[in-house]
Amino acid sequence: MGEKGDGPQSAPTFPELCCHTLEDMHTMNDRKIVNFSVSPEDLKIQEEMIIPFWENRSTRHKILNSMTEEWKEAYAAGIFTEFMEQRGPGHTVGSENIFKKGYLDYQNDIKESIANLDYMHDPKAMDKKNQLNAMSICCDAS
Repeated sequence: MGEKGDGPQSAPTFPELCCHTLEDMHTMNDRKIVNFSVSPEDLKIQEEMIIPFWENRSTRHKILNSMTEEWKEAYAAGIFTEFMEQRGPGHTVGSENIFKKGYLDYQNDIKESIANLDYMHDPKAMDKKNQLNAMSICCDAS
């Protein structure tokens, strides 16, 4: 279901999987939607300790380094992504709403949305139902 860091809007990093650049860290901090706090101290540690050690040792670096040019071109074109693209295992909850509202309330919203699907006039109704069913399964898994 995801994982969180040591505080609100924080996320752990895994430099052994993918070493963040300083630009990555600024991007995570400065995004308007789903940002993750990066303190000046964190930036300094990243710049002085983590990047120098991990930038050429991470699993992601090794994967990309071992790819042929053809595979690198396919990757650059977006034909595929690799697990380390996400920069760590799992994802994080995007807001505090999950803690305020709760999974049972989300389940009720999902059931209501499924009941209100218009199969006669919405050609994407079945796709929406499948997505809503998947969301329901995630709520049950938490």
